[in-house]
Amino acid sequence: MNRLISDLSENQKGRIVAESRNSVLDNQLEIAYLTARVEGTNKVRSAELKLKLDSSIQFQQKSDNIAGLQIADMVASPIARHYLNKPERVGQQLSYDSVFSKVRNINGRWENIGISILPRK
Repeated sequence: MNRLISDLSENQKGRIVAESRNSVLDNQLEIAYLTARVEGTNKVRSAELKLKLDSSIQFQQKSDNIAGLQIADMVASPIARHYLNKPERVGQQLSYDSVFSKVRNINGRWENIGISILPRK
């Protein structure tokens, strides 16, 4: 959310779209999203989140076969496995190192890097 807000121009509005997993996980993610909108994040005030983001998160089914969600899943999976101390999947196209090396590396400089694991407990 922090990165999305920083990437939006003054008059743009963003939408968070997530792949639906199951009702429990979807509810946890929705609660984390709504909590951030109410309390803000470590970098963005709640007023700015309310101004720049839709009032709710949008869930899509995996079977909807949305290219952007497939790409996000390809990138998120190696990162999540790394932070959860799980081994990389055999035959997985992307490794944590290959994904992390591309995160906000702009002209050799790291910009706005960081990871937040939600929902926080």
